[in-house]
Amino acid sequence: MAAQLITVVVSPLLTRLYQPSDFGTYTVYASLAALLASVMSLRFETAMFVSSIDEEAIAVVHLSMLVIVVAAAASLLVAVALPASVPARLGLGTSRELLALVSLGALLTAALRVASLWSLRVSEFRRLSISRLTQSLTSAAVQIGMSVPLASGGLIAGLLASNAVGVTSLARSQGVWRASMKFPLILRMMREHRRFALLSTPSGLLNAIVLYVPALVIAAIFGPAVAGMFALAHRLLALPLNTIGQALSEAFLTGFSEMKRADDVVGMKRLFLNALAGISIVSILLVGSLALVGPALFGRVFGQNWEQAGVYLRLLTPMYMLGLIASPFGGVLELLNRQDLFLMREVVRAVVLTGSLLVCGTFGLSEVATFATLGLSGAATFGFAVAVAWSTLSTYAPTGQPIAGGD
Repeated sequence: MAAQLITVVVSPLLTRLYQPSDFGTYTVYASLAALLASVMSLRFETAMFVSSIDEEAIAVVHLSMLVIVVAAAASLLVAVALPASVPARLGLGTSRELLALVSLGALLTAALRVASLWSLRVSEFRRLSISRLTQSLTSAAVQIGMSVPLASGGLIAGLLASNAVGVTSLARSQGVWRASMKFPLILRMMREHRRFALLSTPSGLLNAIVLYVPALVIAAIFGPAVAGMFALAHRLLALPLNTIGQALSEAFLTGFSEMKRADDVVGMKRLFLNALAGISIVSILLVGSLALVGPALFGRVFGQNWEQAGVYLRLLTPMYMLGLIASPFGGVLELLNRQDLFLMREVVRAVVLTGSLLVCGTFGLSEVATFATLGLSGAATFGFAVAVAWSTLSTYAPTGQPIAGGD
């Protein structure tokens, strides 16, 4: 919570040090790095929670890091070989070096995920919290200090420094990084957990597409300045809402999983509906009030150059509102052992979101029309996610066999 608060607090200063186009270039870079990082490890790191034997879990960590390094090297070669026009088309200006740096950003992001998951496995929650706080402080310091000499590069430098500090701070405290690699065991782990690469990687990529491709498409259609406005609106609203949503999700899933273990289907349905009603009221009041004051608030707090970001926030209100409402129910399908529906849900979300933006670009719709379309299509995908979760729960039986009807 403190780490995200730092991000929000320094935003008014950053918007006076950087132009919207700088934020747009940074957003394109960060989105590309995150997309690449989502598949770079082939999701092998998730398998560290499967084995109860520490030696095998350590081998999984080593396997993940080896795959990440190889993928980063391969992506760097691809970036160097791409035509010189590609960076501009992506919204990165004319800098081929910046495109090459995407590989480094992805490597650090993927490595940080591995280190963070290992901290969760060994229950080092305090150390993980301290690391995240240090990352936010590092990012803020570098982005503020490097604003003049590097322009948009200062924002990117802050991201790279933040992730590098996170990886090194966690690695120093974790013996797993100092353990010698046992390649026969690593190969055995790769064979045993190949399903993670085959099944989890597509789901991870689809989820990353939903999160990061909208910014890339907006930058490609309208340029980095508009993408920067979108990034600020997302930064100031999505971060607090994600914090609230994560807390609600943890509380809901804790109670839901306990009822599932007790085969209390009636209680699971009651909890679902009560949570849905309660969070809907909170979301309407919270997000709705922010939408009302958005343009005026952004102009006064972040500077007149950023007032349009408040307009975009207002247009995106339906997506953020439904996103908060849907947040507690994201893990229902996995708890009910319906990974097939989880994958289907992510496919639908990716197709609807990216498809709607591409249609807007194809027909040359205005910025306002495009953001309004994104707000509605995003809301539709979150509503669809809630509907799928409820439909699955309403036909769930403790034996795993579907039953007709609901309550």
